[in-house]
Amino acid sequence: MALCAGDAAQRSRLGAHGLCHGRAGLLLLLRRMAADQDGHGPVRLADQIPLLREELLESTHKGQASHGLLEGTIGTALALAPRPFEAGGALGDACLAI
Repeated sequence: MALCAGDAAQRSRLGAHGLCHGRAGLLLLLRRMAADQDGHGPVRLADQIPLLREELLESTHKGQASHGLLEGTIGTALALAPRPFEAGGALGDACLAI
């Protein structure tokens, strides 16, 4: 995961911003995996989060046609939220389960 998230060529293959197959989904998944990693391992997943978050913000400003959860602005907003896994993590985890 760290190699994919840290590779600009791999990230450029994500065509959308959405949760389903886009940068928002990668960010949400990466944040959850980083929280579970708790700083252990040869590569800290958390180190990849700021760059991916910035790229998501930049691509979001280019416009999204949909306002839905999976492919639109709502999903992007969830991924960019400061703490999508608080309060038991139900909201963020439910989106990952979709």
